Amino acid sequence: MGSPGELSSAVVVVVPVDMRILPDSATRAHLTELYYKNHYLTLPMVQREVLGVCEENIHIPHCLFLCNAVYFGGSLFLNSATSSVENAREEYFLRGQGKLHHIQMIHQLKFVFLTVNQQNLFEQGYLGSHICTIQGLLLFASGNGSFARRSRLANRAITMALTLGLHVKQDESTNSIMRAYLQRMFWCCFVYDSTFSAIRGEPTLINDEDITADMFEAGDLGTEGEYCYDQYFLHNVRGWKICREIRSHYARVVQGSQNSNQFLVGQLEQLDASLVEWQQQMPDALDIHPIRGSLTSPLKAMAAGAQLFFYALIIFLHYPYLPGLDDAASMRTPNSQGYCTQASLEITKITGIVLEEAPWIFKLDIAARYAVN
Repeated sequence: MGSPGELSSAVVVVVPVDMRILPDSATRAHLTELYYKNHYLTLPMVQREVLGVCEENIHIPHCLFLCNAVYFGGSLFLNSATSSVENAREEYFLRGQGKLHHIQMIHQLKFVFLTVNQQNLFEQGYLGSHICTIQGLLLFASGNGSFARRSRLANRAITMALTLGLHVKQDESTNSIMRAYLQRMFWCCFVYDSTFSAIRGEPTLINDEDITADMFEAGDLGTEGEYCYDQYFLHNVRGWKICREIRSHYARVVQGSQNSNQFLVGQLEQLDASLVEWQQQMPDALDIHPIRGSLTSPLKAMAAGAQLFFYALIIFLHYPYLPGLDDAASMRTPNSQGYCTQASLEITKITGIVLEEAPWIFKLDIAARYAVN
């Protein structure tokens, strides 16, 4: 994969020995397995090889940061009955964030996070723009505290990715494995950008017109057993692309676009066709319509999440054309109400099955969470 210093726009600096805090080896192993057994399934971002390299190089700030971020990701799936689980989660978060983000003292913990020359370690260059820092920020953003805090972490990661140019096509002279790694990382940022901006109802940080990065291929970095999970992630990326197009269309409709009604309805039909094509191209391993008793594996539960996302996008697309919305009255389509009603029924049914048989999918899958929200 290359040395941990190769993916940076800054000079590599060394973390002082007293700041190289990690859990003990048994805890690290346990949290690592929890991460790969759970979190990694829906967001295949940090490969084991990358984590292994970082664990061997915790003197490098972004390596230490990413290690603690992975352990934090695993800690989200600690048995809820375990004592002081919340303290453990907070501790892993602060190990990754605190020392490297200038947190002076956390009273509920039994140690103090120091800073170098009383300066913020980002300002000192300890955590400059680096692929591992981006990964760590996204992991902390996936399960830490308030939505506002998670959003800030994700925004920082996405901005860093743009600074590094991950959104543009990688040079063909770049090592093929490294190229695939950078592509994968960009599309992870794309998913976070799509999700957080959609939930906030704000513009995306990544301008779609600026994206020239290639899509990564399923199985390009992981083991054979991870192929289907890569397929799932790629399927969701395509869904988020359509979602971004729907958001643009929605804005044109509700904000009184200067485009003609004929143009808007034509665009609606194109987006409808895109959704149908996306659903038809669902990988065979995910082409499962959930029924009670069917969610017998993580992959089948993830397939249910993909279905929720699909039906949510149908509602999002057709909502402006529903009866009773005055702005859309003059361009109402005859099928929108039926589409939304059927999609709502499907979401209700699938959500009930998932809550009974695989509720964990709502913790893992940001597309499924967005769909229900």
